[in-house]
Amino acid sequence: MPAVKRKNINLNGFSGITKSSPGDNATGGVTLYINKSVLFSEIELDTDLQAVAVRVSAKKTLTVCNVYLPPSLDVNFSDLEHLIEQLPAPFVLVGDFNAHSPLWGDVRQDSRSQMVEKLLNDYNLLSLKHW
Repeated sequence: MPAVKRKNINLNGFSGITKSSPGDNATGGVTLYINKSVLFSEIELDTDLQAVAVRVSAKKTLTVCNVYLPPSLDVNFSDLEHLIEQLPAPFVLVGDFNAHSPLWGDVRQDSRSQMVEKLLNDYNLLSLKHW
């Protein structure tokens, strides 16, 4: 797999942590934007997934991880487990998993959603719908 480009992106008033998709295509990649008034540190993740994570320190400390799983990516359950196991608790995992399930409002269910549902069950996580 080609090396992943990493760069910091500046948005007025925010710091950004980005992991671009492999290659030079315009699709994919993931970014977390954090208000510059909030203390944070990036968590180096050992994964080939398009994922970034930070430890945010405000009144309490929280890990936030953003992940993008392209529809064409063959994701293994162990890839997701390995990602979760690197996140210090408490954590929030957000992203686009490209998984379809009635559990989060879709009319159909695919094999990727079954994997995500297993992750939710195995790690006692909650799913919040985006709509």
